[in-house]
Amino acid sequence: YPLGLISMYERMIGLSATLGVMEEQAYLKDKLATEAFVLPPYRPSQCLPLTLKLYKNQAAHFKRILKEINKVSSDEPPGSMPVLIIEEDSNYVKALYDFLIKNKKEPWRLQCVLGTETESEKKKILLQAEQPNTITLCTTLFSRGLDLRPAHPEGLYVMMACLKDKETVLQSLGRAGRFGQKGKSRLILDAQRYGLEEAATKSTAQKQQVIETLQQIISENKSVERYYTQEAALIRAGALS
Repeated sequence: YPLGLISMYERMIGLSATLGVMEEQAYLKDKLATEAFVLPPYRPSQCLPLTLKLYKNQAAHFKRILKEINKVSSDEPPGSMPVLIIEEDSNYVKALYDFLIKNKKEPWRLQCVLGTETESEKKKILLQAEQPNTITLCTTLFSRGLDLRPAHPEGLYVMMACLKDKETVLQSLGRAGRFGQKGKSRLILDAQRYGLEEAATKSTAQKQQVIETLQQIISENKSVERYYTQEAALIRAGALS
């Protein structure tokens, strides 16, 4: 947040795609007397959120992602609903890309965004990502604020392949079902990557509880980091006033 800028004005009105967690909202209210409210979308999402999946290692994780892709595959018009796979680590994106390029079936088209593309290349990738029979792999950074309008009547299938705080996960999976369209979303994780091998053997409800606990820890760590960043901004603003 540009706290120094906010403190220069008596009143400001801002628009945000995410208001932040309750702790962050409380901090801003205490420091700057801000008020936050939610404006419901004109067209509610029709996205179908699917059950969390947790697999014991990378190999099983990749196989499940491929299985999910095959489940929405169709040879009949209008083809398969486009798939967007979101991952935070570019090396993991590359590994998944290599796996899918070897194992995907026709008529799927696979494309990958690593952050090194030109603006022109990104535009082409985004246009293709809306088309049937297309699998797009990208990082969490690239997916932020991504507005795809899939041409397929069933919308977009978004899979998130990494564990982040709850707010980030919701924002990422929210790429599906936008503008009142249909869609599907699912969080699919590699248990070994996060030290959750034991949790992978538990029931769905127990897996969900473990993931939510980890997300809370991630969110708290993120809030602490943001707190010190904001405090530093306030000190700088005070020194310059």
